[in-house]
Amino acid sequence: MTVSLKGIVMLMIKKNGDYSITKILNSGDSFQFGYKVNNQEWVCEEECSTICSPLGTLNSLLVL
Repeated sequence: MTVSLKGIVMLMIKKNGDYSITKILNSGDSFQFGYKVNNQEWVCEEECSTICSPLGTLNSLLVL
């Protein structure tokens, strides 16, 4: 199944239950994200720098 939100975000649910998201980002923009593991732990991407979120956790920071 694929869901498109305003043509910008593509959410795919694979047959095995895994999810993947495709999002178009513009050069010069920054994007904060993280991964919620087992519906409990918030994990940052090891290859990105981090930034404090408004919720007091760390987010991964991707600068294009």
